[in-house]
Amino acid sequence: MNSTSRVVLVTGASRGIGRTIAKEFALLGNKVAINYCESADKAEDLCREIRAIGGEAKAYKANGANASEVEVMVDSIESEL
Repeated sequence: MNSTSRVVLVTGASRGIGRTIAKEFALLGNKVAINYCESADKAEDLCREIRAIGGEAKAYKANGANASEVEVMVDSIESEL
């Protein structure tokens, strides 16, 4: 990673626009936290794709409408990425 890399959290990243955004952030040299609510397999597939292009990514399950789940997710991201 370059010296300007950041940790980027992309919600809904396991599909659609979120997936594309996550890949673009990775291509720019950022570490990507991939949030999903139900699609663990798709989120893990995206992590593998990002790693295959030399990026760093990790999937995190959390329902954005549940404050305690989001808090746990953010704490995990901060300690792991």
